[in-house]
Amino acid sequence: MKLIATYPLYKRTDASNNALPVGFINGGDAVEVIDVLFGKYLDGINTWYKAEDGYYYWSGGFAVNGFVLPGRNYFSLNADEQNELVSEAILHCYTSFKAKGIDFNGISATVKRKDNVTLGYYTITVYVAAKNDKSLVQVPAEVVYKGFSIPTDVLQVQKSEACGLSNSISRKGVNVFGTAGIVLKKKNTEYLLTNYHVACDDLLASGIYAVDETSVPANNNIVQPATIFNGNAVIGALSEARLDFFIDAALIELNVNIQNNIHGISITGVFDTGDNKVRNDLRNRRIRLWGAKTNSLLTGKLEDLNVIVDIGYNYGITKTLFGMFRATLVSPAEEGDSGAAVIDDNGMFIGLLVSKGFGDNNIYIIPSHTILKTFALNF
Repeated sequence: MKLIATYPLYKRTDASNNALPVGFINGGDAVEVIDVLFGKYLDGINTWYKAEDGYYYWSGGFAVNGFVLPGRNYFSLNADEQNELVSEAILHCYTSFKAKGIDFNGISATVKRKDNVTLGYYTITVYVAAKNDKSLVQVPAEVVYKGFSIPTDVLQVQKSEACGLSNSISRKGVNVFGTAGIVLKKKNTEYLLTNYHVACDDLLASGIYAVDETSVPANNNIVQPATIFNGNAVIGALSEARLDFFIDAALIELNVNIQNNIHGISITGVFDTGDNKVRNDLRNRRIRLWGAKTNSLLTGKLEDLNVIVDIGYNYGITKTLFGMFRATLVSPAEEGDSGAAVIDDNGMFIGLLVSKGFGDNNIYIIPSHTILKTFALNF
């Protein structure tokens, strides 16, 4: 299959940018692809093409083309390879399906289940508010992507909405409250983590999506109305905050000592959720969280570990967040639970609650590695 390079690419002797380059091709050059391999990640893509000339080319340097390689069957891939391919493909599908006007509210790489039995292979799973003839017809039965025909599935999952009002923490003078998440460190200074939309609701309304130490608003004190912190005591000051395609989080530099526990349950450490093996081990793991509004222990399990979801905020604002986790709770979260630390049964931090399903028990979680990497934090 001839593919056209979109910009200059090295010819490699192996499927890795660490392999010795022996030349290059120019943008617009054609390459006859004979195989697809899973090699070293580069800019989030680890699919590589083996060409007829005997060299290897990073697939991210070619326009996505709907071709199936003869002799390559999706179901011949092992589970890790399927997960990697589907996790890469969902971004392409999200963009493509939106352009076609398909009505959906999220998309993920999901292990196929039928009648609560895991069938053991991954699908591109499209979230729709209600399964009906229209949605089932709109979503293609399979997606051809980088040499493979990948099966799709349709899952009924309600739209997601950011949790807002409760009684735990807020920026002073801003009438939106949320939940204190977890205490993390940067250069030995302690910070409390919560959501951007909790600490910066007024900035959200103004269309400002990032603040740092040089641009925090004048009214940057964070108060803790909950009685466990002595009424409306100032517990710290807003330091940094981000709301973009991958994160909705804010850091509060603390001036008090807050222990890493959730009503007596200690947070013992942080999972490196950026590690593929760790992520796969987390699938179906039991989770727990304590939101300020619910004011009780919520339990459930992780379902999908790579989700693109549209989240509805205040002021008619919708943001698309990439790389989220989806979990199903036994009982629903409420507005005001945003910012809750999500941990497993051993107290290991998995991520930060960012939103809940509208009318169902789903929640969406920002993975721990995204938070730590964005703000250069450690536990």
